Amino acid sequence: MGMSAAFVLSALVQFLLGLVVAWLLGPAEFGAYALAVAAGILLQTLAFEWLRLAATRFFHAGAAGLRRRLVLAFLASVAVALLVAAMGWRFLPSARPVLPAVAVGLAIAAGFLDLVAAMLRARFREADYARVLLVRNALGITLVPLAAGLGGTAEAAASALFASLVVAAGAAWRLEAARFQPEEAGEPASAPPSLFAMAGYSGPVVVTNLFYLALFFGVRSWAAMTGGLALAGQISLALDFVLKLFTTFGSALDLWLFQRAVQANRDSGPDAGEEQLNRNQEMVLSFLLAMALGLVLVIDGLEVLLVRPDFRGFFAEAVMLLTPGIFLYALIQYAVHPYAQLAQRTIVLPVTALAVVACAGAGAGVLAWLPPGTGGQGIAGIGIALAASMAAGLLLLAARSPGYQAPSPRFLGKLAVAILAMVLPVATIRQWESGVLAALAAIALGAAGFGLAAWLVDLAGLRQIRLPRRNVS
Repeated sequence: MGMSAAFVLSALVQFLLGLVVAWLLGPAEFGAYALAVAAGILLQTLAFEWLRLAATRFFHAGAAGLRRRLVLAFLASVAVALLVAAMGWRFLPSARPVLPAVAVGLAIAAGFLDLVAAMLRARFREADYARVLLVRNALGITLVPLAAGLGGTAEAAASALFASLVVAAGAAWRLEAARFQPEEAGEPASAPPSLFAMAGYSGPVVVTNLFYLALFFGVRSWAAMTGGLALAGQISLALDFVLKLFTTFGSALDLWLFQRAVQANRDSGPDAGEEQLNRNQEMVLSFLLAMALGLVLVIDGLEVLLVRPDFRGFFAEAVMLLTPGIFLYALIQYAVHPYAQLAQRTIVLPVTALAVVACAGAGAGVLAWLPPGTGGQGIAGIGIALAASMAAGLLLLAARSPGYQAPSPRFLGKLAVAILAMVLPVATIRQWESGVLAALAAIALGAAGFGLAAWLVDLAGLRQIRLPRRNVS
């Protein structure tokens, strides 16, 4: 199984896991669970994401010195995470003290697991990468629903998630250590980049991502403060659904496409790397736009299948309103950021600060104008805030990213043809029929129409793409 396929399967499991936990816990307890998990992800990004990015870009076979440096940097980052958590503890509500503690544990365990997985990914160890994800998902899909069903509380579900990550991280480390030393210790060593160089490369991307994650966390927290945990749970389920859907497929494309750009840059020079990034951008834009439009068209028919009755109605409306902003967020992550990552010039992107200011102004302004509520007006305000902030960040980052080229009119024309081939059958079915079966039929016909049209017009060079060779290990 290739790395992209393994990641897609893993992310789909996590995607389904969220729906199952929401079904078992209900809106209020799921709201508390979602806040704890989101806080853990925010802390993980702050303390450990820079190591994952550095490992993905710089780690390679024979890099024993860098391996040691990454592990030591992780231990130092644990101390930073604990310090940040201790400083923020006094500002958290004391009614449920277990959840903040579990959130810190989630950040550390997930940070280490992602670092080890990135080291395997960077060395193209596909089978080992797939094994790590298999262990993580098998534990998560077993332990978390069991704890949620038996315990019925956010604490039980979050603690089970933490336990699954700890066990998976330990197993991943043993596998990576066993694979690295016997096979690669004799390869020529290269001077590892300094911690300063790695932090300089990763830092601006992490800062930008931190703001976006803080914006998502702020949406959940704002809903909890103004409407209670039940409203936070309803908004969190819709937000998680759309986020995980786009980050699942966006990350899968990135796993496959970005390493191709790194290889082209290494083998043939920066121009070849940038040319590959241009093709990557077209591929990402094509698939994510098709997914966004399709989701908006069919979600009202799917919600009966996806969520329990006390989430319905609000869920479909929220998904439709949140999708534009999340789509733009995914473009930032998987179509624009790779240009700066490949050039290793993220430290000179002043647009990071500009994007943060623009997003903060848009998000704070609209959320203050339309605070969360139980009706469409509140979620419409959140949707506007996300879309406005992501659009500002996308435009600013694209304008200053080194080597970035906007999609050509020729490509956009082909994309319009493929999108039209998808929308027409979906809209026709949805006009005459409603319900789950009609939505499923619309998804199948829409995907077939898009795929056939994309192949016929050779969208994003689709017919020239060669699947990566399997790395047998």
